Amino acid sequence: MKVLIVNAILYTSESKQVKRVTSIKDCMIYDLCKAFYEKGHEVTLIAADEYKPTREEDYPFEIVWMKSYLPSVFIPNKIPYNHGITKYINNHVFDLIICSEVFSLDTLMAVRSKNQNVIIWQEMAFHQKMAKQMASKFWHNVIIKLYYSGVIVVPRTENAKDFISRYCNNVSDTIIPHGVNLELFKAKQDKENHFVVVSQLIERKRIDQIINAFREFSEHDHREYKLFIIGDGDCRKQLEDLARDLDSVIFTGRKSHDEMIELLSSAKAMLVYTRKDNSMISIAESLAVCTPVITTSIPDNARTIRKNDLGIVRDEWTYKELEQIVVNNNHYVNNCWNYRENLDNKHNVDLFVMVKKMETSRRK
Repeated sequence: MKVLIVNAILYTSESKQVKRVTSIKDCMIYDLCKAFYEKGHEVTLIAADEYKPTREEDYPFEIVWMKSYLPSVFIPNKIPYNHGITKYINNHVFDLIICSEVFSLDTLMAVRSKNQNVIIWQEMAFHQKMAKQMASKFWHNVIIKLYYSGVIVVPRTENAKDFISRYCNNVSDTIIPHGVNLELFKAKQDKENHFVVVSQLIERKRIDQIINAFREFSEHDHREYKLFIIGDGDCRKQLEDLARDLDSVIFTGRKSHDEMIELLSSAKAMLVYTRKDNSMISIAESLAVCTPVITTSIPDNARTIRKNDLGIVRDEWTYKELEQIVVNNNHYVNNCWNYRENLDNKHNVDLFVMVKKMETSRRK
């Protein structure tokens, strides 16, 4: 099949001025495109030019970089507007067009260009706070009714399904979560005496709460354990000061995928204390290497952890959850092992193709 994936925002940027990275090959959507390519499909990715890496890279598939229109109004890290999409789609033939998010100007243009070939891959499970949610509520209550009738929406999580089913009339029962390249994220069942955080070091991630919980855990006769904090951000200095008396807390800064995977795959657990997130790709990556997760209930894929017993989901968790994950580590690791194939990007490709065939058959 000829597949077009429209995903302007390649990675999270907290600032309006997108901080460009040296490579996009660590991005979730890159791995999905690569999985389509490796399954024999001809795939093209449309992305916002603001996310183009700072160094030249070779890709096995085509990437079309589109400069965002009026970025001062249509902010590239929130709601980019790449108005060249309509012309591009009308000048090419695609068997399948996958667009990220219902609330998206890029998705709207794709829907209006070739409605019958579009699948919307929905992550959002709540109204965006932009303009006090008024923009999102207008979109879901007006724009969807005008233009999205019959367009199939595939949710990424149960939460996303619950949310978007209130507005769209053709939501798939098939849930396709964020996937992982299992050839890269190799599982390890033998764990070492450390925990891992993989995160931006910003206020809403609440890394301070993780450090405090780990401090108590260490004081309860677990001083042989280490905590590796992988990532960088505005709060790094503040967090380093908080952990200054803990030699067992190690700030690594950003790491390449290979370096990160080595620490993640050998950890007793990955730790999450976020107070605002959607479906976290880092959680999927942790489960893929058979490392269980301790998290608050905020991430949408926390429901997957709870449902399949892949770790511990508890708001305001403490050192007691760290002790619990250590005592029952083999149990959680084995559950991750049994679940990990569901996270394979190539499995996701098969699901997208299946949904497309089912939709084509339904329309006949």
